[in-house]
Parts: sequence; structure tokens; C-alpha cells
Amino acid sequence: MLETAGQALAVGDLGRAERGYRDALAIDPRSSDALNGLGIVFTRAGRFDAGIEAFRRSLLATPQWVTGWSNLGRALRLRGWDDEAEAACRGAYMLQPSDDARCRFARQLLRLRRPERALIEAGAVLDGVTPGGAAPGDMARFEALQIQADALADLYRPDDALAACRTAVSMRPNQAPARRTLGMLLAEVGAFPDARDAFQACLRVAPSDTAAHYRLSLITRYRQDDPGTLFHLRQMAALEKFGTLGNGEQAWLLNFALAKAYDDLGVPARAFPFLEKANRLKRAALAYDVEADIAYMERIKRAYPGAAPERPGGLPAPPIFIIGMARSGSTLIAEILARHPMVTARGETPYFRKALNRRAAGIGAPGFFPETSAGFTDADWQAVSEMYLATARAGADGRIIDKLPYNFIHLPALRRAFLDATIIHSRRDPMDTCFSIYQNSFAEGHFHAYDQVELGRYYRAYANFMTHWQDERSCRVVEARYEDLVAAPETETRRLIAACGLPWEDACLTPGRSPRAIRTLSQHQVRQAVYGTSVGRWRPYEAALRPLLETLGDQRAL
Repeated sequence: MLETAGQALAVGDLGRAERGYRDALAIDPRSSDALNGLGIVFTRAGRFDAGIEAFRRSLLATPQWVTGWSNLGRALRLRGWDDEAEAACRGAYMLQPSDDARCRFARQLLRLRRPERALIEAGAVLDGVTPGGAAPGDMARFEALQIQADALADLYRPDDALAACRTAVSMRPNQAPARRTLGMLLAEVGAFPDARDAFQACLRVAPSDTAAHYRLSLITRYRQDDPGTLFHLRQMAALEKFGTLGNGEQAWLLNFALAKAYDDLGVPARAFPFLEKANRLKRAALAYDVEADIAYMERIKRAYPGAAPERPGGLPAPPIFIIGMARSGSTLIAEILARHPMVTARGETPYFRKALNRRAAGIGAPGFFPETSAGFTDADWQAVSEMYLATARAGADGRIIDKLPYNFIHLPALRRAFLDATIIHSRRDPMDTCFSIYQNSFAEGHFHAYDQVELGRYYRAYANFMTHWQDERSCRVVEARYEDLVAAPETETRRLIAACGLPWEDACLTPGRSPRAIRTLSQHQVRQAVYGTSVGRWRPYEAALRPLLETLGDQRAL
């Protein structure tokens, strides 16, 4: 019975897996394996509270089970209860303390967006601070260096991150993941020739590393007159045809990369079959219901009726939030603003959501956003503001930019926590936005991206959501259209700088001058001069995008 349930879970049949585990529990209500399996089913289905309860019940029966504590920590993290998640993951480490376990714990801390603590744990491994006092093995040191590199990158210390990663590569030059990470870090700081070299070195070690192929494709412009880029295309085509990639991440990343290459070459008829396959494979691996997202937006509207309160803000350097859909130009806006000497860009951070969750947990508010915060008092919103700034502003001077597009979902909460913040709504032609989303594989979230009808339905819900708050006139956003920005960059840049209450700086018009790391899919484009070639990018694919066009309906144009 447990074996059958496990097989169903392995192939993603959550309904059959749940029935199997429940049948096993009917025979033995204390079965740790059945409870743990049920917890995994619930967590994958987004039923985090039920998953947490199942994991806790399994640990009552087997409190020394390391895997059970790790699974509980993951469910708590996804639920947004970060302190409890860290405690569970630390418990897993302490049950079997070792350098390897400490590295796994540090990885969990990175997923919790606690890079300072991950850096401490990785440093303890490198310094030989182990429970038994033995010197760390080479593999543990290698893993600790990679964790150190990732943590330093998260802490906006790209030079130190690169140094740690280069040390890891020198230790184990034949380990492809370290070379791939080096390429990613180099791309983030705009060192694209060096990044390409790193990805190509990775592929010499591991020719089937499709993540490296995909990352290399993102920073490569494939041209008919460039033998190097055509050679890479032939490598990918051969791997797709003759490789044994299965139907998982390796396969979809390679198909996204091939679609990108043929799109660059101006052959949409060759590109789209790969793009369609990539999206189909990734969508099949996800448990997602677009209806739940649409209902979620409606719940937020009901939870925040009326205008935001009018009370003094008073922050000397209020944050700048950039919200909207992914691939709408938000990275370009952030890069332009980040060239200003009084502004520090923080990238796409989860800090506001985490501050909301922490305050709700602190006052014992049950459930999820928006219900947990709908009844917040002025004191609660002040606490959210302070918790957010304590994390987001750490080490930064002046104004900070938080450009997580998905924060549009928190718009009424953002305005209540920060009455004097600048909130910029990044907008782009709906078809260009959606097609650009459909062309990319996102590291996390964006589950609506991989099916044309679901993508169109999500976009319509987003557009209606934003219109609702504009009609309410309660959230005061600054509209920024991508098409206007590329058509008249100086005019629009001056308007945005003024809207942020900043003095004019000529540096805001100079591309490529910002030394900061850019960690989004647009990292290559935004370091170039502002250009308009991405306007109307969907049109060569119009026939293939008919399901998206029909779903968008009257929302297909701004």
C-alpha cells in the first residue's frame, strides 16, 4: 500500500498518492512513512497547513527522524513561517551533526533568504569547526565554498562571491556545477565574455549540462555570420536529438535554449516547436490551478475595502517599489534608477511578504495574507515597515529599490505600510509581456507562465486587479510604460526621477555604468543602450499564439 502510494507520488499523481497514504493510515494511524508521505502530498499541492500537521504527527512517532525534520522545515518555509522553518532545519542538522549536514542546513538558510547565517555556517565548515573536531573533507570544503559564493551574492558582495566561487573551481575543476555558478555570477556583474568562457568550460566538462546551455543562450546573440554561436546551436540540436534527457528539467531547459537561438536567427517556424515543447514539459511537472490565483486576487480586493488611511509617513528615505507583471520592463526601470548615486537597488526580494507574515505570526493572526493583515492597526503597519526596512536597507545608503514584480499582489498592504513610498507600476504591451514570459523558464514561481490559456487568464486577472486599485484611487502608483521609455528615454527617465523625489543626475542616462549585480533574466539587455526592438516581438508568432490572443480578448492592448 505504501509502495503504491510512493509510486503515485513519484509520477506526480497526488490524488492517488493521497488515497494510498490515507488507506495506510486507516490500518496504522501512527505510521511515520504514511504521515510523511501525506505531508509531501499536501505540501506539493500548496496545502501547507495540512502538510505541516502531517509532518508533525510523523515526528511524534519518530522524533529522531532527520528527513522528517527537513520536510517539516521545507513546509514551514513555503508557508512563510521562517523562524519555525529555521528551527526545524537546525533540528535536522543537530540530530546528525557533520560537515555535510551543516552544509545542507546552510543551503536551507539560503532558501530562507538568510544569507548572513548561511555564511556563518559555511565559514564554520571552512574553519574546521565540526562537532568531532576533525578537519573538513575536500568535498565539504568545496560545498561550503559554493554556499559562501551564493550567500555573498545574496548580500550584494559580488566581488567576494566571485572569489569564493573561483576558489571552489580551482579545488575541483571537473565539477560542472561550480563552473556554471561562476558563469552565472560573472553574467550578473555584466562580465559577459568571461561568463561565456565559464559556461563553455562547464560544457567541456559536462556537455549534457542543459542548465549551462540555457544560461549561455541567455547571454548570447545567435547570428548567421558568427560561427561560434552557430556551433553552440549545433551542439544543442545534437543533444536534443540524440541525448537521453527524459521529460524533466534537463529537457525543458534545452528546448527553451533552442527556441531562443532560432528566435535570434529570425526563424520563428523553427523556434516555436521547441518553445511549445519546453512549456508543455514544464507545465506537466507543476501542480497549479489558475483559478486559485484568480480567486486570491478577488479575496485581496474584499479584504481591503476603501482607501488607504491618510496619516503622516515621515520616512527620511522612503523605499521605491517596482511592481507589475514579469518581463514588463521592471529590470530596465530599476537599472535606470540605480544609476542615481542616492539609490541602491535590492533586486527582487521577498522581504515585504516576510515582514507581513512575521507581524501576523507575532500577534497570533491565523491563516494567510490577505486575511491575516486586513485587520492590522496603525501600530501593526508601523511594525511591518520597521521589520521590512531592517532587512532591506541593511548596508545601503539613501533610497532602496525593491523590484519584485509580484509585489503587485501586495499593493494595498504596501501603501498602508509605506504611505510615502514611491510605487512604480511597470507596464508593457500585454502580448509582448505574455510572449516574453512564455519564452523563459523561471527559477521559481510564475506557474501561470507555461500554458497560453492560463497565462492569458492570469494576465486578465492581474489587469483587472490593478484597475480596481486605480479606480479606488487609494494606492497612488506611478505608471511607467515600456514603450514610452524606449521611444523617449530621456523624457521618461526625467519623469520617473522626479516622481521619486530625486534630483536629476545625468548618470541615469548612461547604460552599463552600474557596478551592481543584476540577477534577473534581463541582465544582458538592460546593460545595453535603451532600444525599441523588443516592441511587437510577438507578431512573427501571431498564428501560433492564437490561444493567448483569444484568451486576452479586450486586454490584448494597453
